[in-house]
Amino acid sequence: MSSTESSLRDQIDAARAGDAAAQDALLSRYRGYLTLLARMSMSRGVQAKFDASDVVQDALVRAHEGFGEFRGLTEAEMVGWSPAAPSSSTPPCPVGIGSVRSSPATSTTVR
Repeated sequence: MSSTESSLRDQIDAARAGDAAAQDALLSRYRGYLTLLARMSMSRGVQAKFDASDVVQDALVRAHEGFGEFRGLTEAEMVGWSPAAPSSSTPPCPVGIGSVRSSPATSTTVR
């Protein structure tokens, strides 16, 4: 195991033990990645009304609230953990305000 993997596992263990600072540090590692995902999933109409940082903030709040459900030990598992990632099936803003770049079945119109 590399020192980076060991450090990540130490952070995960500390966060699971209730260390709020470790949980903050762990989730903050992915802010840039989440911002990229949010920007890629937001239509231009939504981007005109909302900033990707708002979507990321919401995703991080959900990740904090649901951290007890995370069972992974690796970075790949952390990145793929659903509450922390804005998904194409979940609009990045309240329904009826914008749309997500995805299939027409999961998008709403800009009003």
